This record gives sequence, structure tokens and C-alpha cells, in this order.
Amino acid sequence: MNLGLVVLDTLRHDVYDDVMGDLSSLADHTFERTYSTSRWTVPAHASLFTGLYPSEVGVGARSRHLTTPRRTLAERLSSAGYDTAALSNNVHIDSFFDFDRGFETLHRGPALRDRPEDDRSEFDWEGSFRDSTGVGSDRRGRCGRFCGATRPPCRRSGPASRCSGRRR
Repeated sequence: MNLGLVVLDTLRHDVYDDVMGDLSSLADHTFERTYSTSRWTVPAHASLFTGLYPSEVGVGARSRHLTTPRRTLAERLSSAGYDTAALSNNVHIDSFFDFDRGFETLHRGPALRDRPEDDRSEFDWEGSFRDSTGVGSDRRGRCGRFCGATRPPCRRSGPASRCSGRRR
């Protein structure tokens, strides 16, 4: 048996229908309605990985590190004999913040490639945000102007649709 968990933060479920259709065909179960315990990546992933609310895990604006004594989903799967691997291009979901717990390997995407494993002082945060399309506090790349987590998701009008930053 295989288990795959695909997490695409802040995307509507139908944004990549052309790509996700192929992936969905591999799944026995898919979900049309989804909910999150938080409006941003770090606490939402902490909940997803532990089964606890962000307030119970202690992850949020004051601490981005997954330091809870609660075993993570990957730790539970690993102890049950599953091979575990993570692929991340998100600057928050990384070994840097202890989100690699339970994964045998963590494959880092382009946004994380030059990030040091343990010396936080050397990491170029601004450069990482700037160089990562659609990641960080300045999401200007494909959106044209800021499209923050507090805005509603962009509606898809075609394969090359762009977010105008306006409510629709």
C-alpha cells in the first residue's frame, strides 16, 4: 500500500485541474471539500503533521519550529514500517524548522537549495523570498501585486489566469 499526501498551500482545488487530474487518477479517495486549522503555512502544517490544533502544538507567529513531543504523521508511518520521504520547496517546511521529523529524506526544491542546514544567521531570507515565485511576503511574480493569505483565492479563468488582487 502506498500513501501520498500532496499539499499545495493557498490554492483552490481546481487551479491545476489539467495537472491534478493525472495525479487524482492514482488515488482511491479524493476530497472536494477541505478545511484548514490556520490561514498560513506553518501552523496549518503543524496541525496536519500532528493531528493537533496550532494552539496545542505551540507553532505560530512566535515559534515556527515543530518542537512538540507529539509524534508526527511521518514518525508514526515510519515506525509502522513505511518508507517516508518529503519534497518541499517551501521555506518554512524544512529541516531548518524541524518539519523533517519522521522523514527518512527531505528533498529540497529550488527555494531551499542554497539554504544552510543549521546556521540560521547565514541564510539570505530576503533573497529566498524574492527568488521564489509566489512565496513569501512579496508575491509579485505571477500575481502582479500582492495576493496575501487574507484575500480570497483567485478565480481561474483559463490556463494563464492571473490574480488581480481584487475581490470578485
